[in-house]
Amino acid sequence: MVSTYEFDIAMTLRVQPSGGVEVKLGTQLNTLLSNPRFSDGFFSGVMNGSIDIKDFARRPCSEMDEKDALVLTQWCELSK
Repeated sequence: MVSTYEFDIAMTLRVQPSGGVEVKLGTQLNTLLSNPRFSDGFFSGVMNGSIDIKDFARRPCSEMDEKDALVLTQWCELSK
């Protein structure tokens, strides 16, 4: 589950036999987790996805270039 100040989004992680990690965020298509790692008791990685909170609607992505790209650092809690 990813929690924002507006709502919660379901998140599913699936570790493949090959060691790759597949992520599903809400109703979005599955995506692969880049650079998955487990260190100091924390599992981390990088993924693409959309969290549609109001703050992001202030400036449409179509008006941004690469230097303006949005990067969101978010934590989530997983359960089995």
